[in-house]
Amino acid sequence: MGNTSAHFKKSVSLSPQRTGFAPLLYAGRLEEGLSIISELGFEGVEISLKEPDEAFAKVVPLMAAHDLTLLSIATGRSYYDDHISLGDPQEQNRRACVQRMKAFIEFASGYQAFVIIGGIRGAAPHSPVVPLSEREGQFRLSLQELLPFAQAKRVTLLLEPLNRYESMIVNSIDQALDLIESLGFSNFQILADTFHMNIEEASMEESLLRARDHLGLVHFADSNRLAPGWGHIAFPAIVCTLRTIAYQGFINVEVLPVPNDQDAARQSIGFIQSIEHAEVKA
Repeated sequence: MGNTSAHFKKSVSLSPQRTGFAPLLYAGRLEEGLSIISELGFEGVEISLKEPDEAFAKVVPLMAAHDLTLLSIATGRSYYDDHISLGDPQEQNRRACVQRMKAFIEFASGYQAFVIIGGIRGAAPHSPVVPLSEREGQFRLSLQELLPFAQAKRVTLLLEPLNRYESMIVNSIDQALDLIESLGFSNFQILADTFHMNIEEASMEESLLRARDHLGLVHFADSNRLAPGWGHIAFPAIVCTLRTIAYQGFINVEVLPVPNDQDAARQSIGFIQSIEHAEVKA
């Protein structure tokens, strides 16, 4: 591969509340976090919310004060905290989750933000035994309702392939492509997360090439879910591939706050800046 000279806009995953979902920085210390990541040079924020109500009074005004863009809304806490999902075999729970997703979409529509479909689809391996085909059917049914609703609101939904240890539905980029192309909505794109790809993809670079026409967002986390550069993923090659496919979106950092929030944030942006102008040889 050749020259990868590029500047990528950079964002980071934060949470206004403490949560059991671990790869978030400054959870419960949002005001402090926004100030620090802005000073470090991040340009956007992905906010992890359980319900959109949390955002109205606090999140957006704080971000605007620090000249940060609301990039995306992560929705997985609805599953991890409240145990409802888009693939829930219990219709009452599935409907509750669909309604919550509509509220997320309504909120996102005012800020041109993405809404992420990651953990909220459910089907973790430890879930009660229900045929996988039933969960997949419920998930598809939910998408068939949510996609036209989001399209009318001019909101793009991002499908994040998750590794097999976190969900049994849509683990790979190819599976995501198959689902997106079968549903046929232009506002349905892929969120490619390097932590999950390191487990599921034979070649992260080849998978990104295949996803190029449907790639909405990229998450960086190293093989151990620490900040980029603190594991074994070959990020220069990934950056080169993103340059090759003329990716124009953000690189969002979704990492564990190890050894602490500030060191993880500083390492992340410093490492990305160090490789975005690098050269990688084939």
